[in-house]
Amino acid sequence: GTTLTDLPQAVKNTLQEKVPHAEISDIDQQTVNGHTVYKIDFLDSTKYPPLWIGADGKMVEAGGAQGQSQDNQQK
Repeated sequence: GTTLTDLPQAVKNTLQEKVPHAEISDIDQQTVNGHTVYKIDFLDSTKYPPLWIGADGKMVEAGGAQGQSQDNQQK
């Protein structure tokens, strides 16, 4: 599996910014529409729901990563 040390620095920076105290339980690397996306799961999933972060460090809408339409398509 993917570990924290495998993540690009941009993804680590986003994690540090968004959830500096969350404990990671699982990291899943996926390819969505030709882009690498990391799904980060946390031990306390009620306090920290899963995050989807692109290899460039930008947050990805979870629904978008799963192929569902989101309101952000208007941007």
